[in-house]
Amino acid sequence: HNVLSIQYTKVRSDKVRRILYSMIRWMYNRCPNVVAVSQQVKDDLVSSFGVSSENIHVVNNYVDRADIKRKSMDAVDNFQFKDDVKYVMNIGRFSDQKAQWKLLKAFSLYLKDTKENVCLVLMGNGDYTEKLKQLASDLGIADKTAFLPFNPNPYKYMAHAHLLALSSIFEGFPIVLAEASSLRIPFVGTRKAIPEEMFDDK
Repeated sequence: HNVLSIQYTKVRSDKVRRILYSMIRWMYNRCPNVVAVSQQVKDDLVSSFGVSSENIHVVNNYVDRADIKRKSMDAVDNFQFKDDVKYVMNIGRFSDQKAQWKLLKAFSLYLKDTKENVCLVLMGNGDYTEKLKQLASDLGIADKTAFLPFNPNPYKYMAHAHLLALSSIFEGFPIVLAEASSLRIPFVGTRKAIPEEMFDDK
């Protein structure tokens, strides 16, 4: 479900990492059917762990488009979306992997070069919440940035977004990307956040 070679960079010991790699290579090659959620997950298993390509099948994460569309029509009662503002949205756990700090810095640079009325909406929870709010303040974009707690129905918020931005250091196949795609919301993100097969032009 993830790009394991990047995920395991957090393992400090080279010896432990070598053991992990050997275990993955041994176990995965004993299994005739390995399901990877994206092509980049498959490519990583082959190139980094020596897993046999013929045994790996790519099946992207599934979402119920009809259900998402229905829920997206619900009213938002804790945030006011304005007609004259364009909204860039990020949804995810506030963590190292999701790297919203990169998005805040990029957004601050973008605001210096645009006359558009744009707001960045970050939805989620996590240990980095206060640090991210402080960073927005330090960058001078607190008035252009909104922090919303995670909601069981994020689709009603996404329906107002003009762009979904994923700043993750790595992802397997982010569910939120499939959800945004089902609502026909344009998206942008880091190379390791968005699987290449989501694009016609690689």
